[in-house]
Amino acid sequence: MTTYDPAIQDILTRRVYIVRAKEELIERLSSHFNTDDLNEISRPQVVMTEELYFEKHLEGWRRKILEKCKESFLKDELEYGLLDEIVDLEKVLGQTSDLQKCFDQWWVAEEAADYIEIETDWHLSG
Repeated sequence: MTTYDPAIQDILTRRVYIVRAKEELIERLSSHFNTDDLNEISRPQVVMTEELYFEKHLEGWRRKILEKCKESFLKDELEYGLLDEIVDLEKVLGQTSDLQKCFDQWWVAEEAADYIEIETDWHLSG
């Protein structure tokens, strides 16, 4: 039987962002995609971080965490999303090697909430 040890209990958090394409992006892509694909691109998406130890990721870290989420989102979109279908992406979106700059030009991310959980080895019995 496992016993409770308060020394191993940590509060974990995940940062949650809602990412939306800017209207300028939808307009720019309108000649490359059909209406269904444009609707897919314009639909807000949820981006969630991995589990973070709460005390280590308070206010001072939020900017860095958001930057990492932006980069992760954009890498996925460029590699696996509809943007991968555009032959000359740099001609359409401009320079894409600076992921932060590219993201900020075409998308917006709003912090939705923190998803907080407590890591524990407690077991609930029926």
